[in-house]
Amino acid sequence: MGKISKMGNRYIRRLLYLGAMGVIASRRRRPAGVDWLWQLLERKPVKLVAIALANRTARSARPEPSGPC
Repeated sequence: MGKISKMGNRYIRRLLYLGAMGVIASRRRRPAGVDWLWQLLERKPVKLVAIALANRTARSARPEPSGPC
């Protein structure tokens, strides 16, 4: 399980974490499912899952480096 490093903007890290906690709270109100988030919530503590989700969100939002031009 990865972590969000303390390098970079503290405000953005906090927003990613709070957004992940919101997604988790919303997900927990629905019936159990088979998605990766629900499976992780069954095995790991909520805050650890929030960090994993925030890390996944950050990686998907980061632009990929372009190749040689």
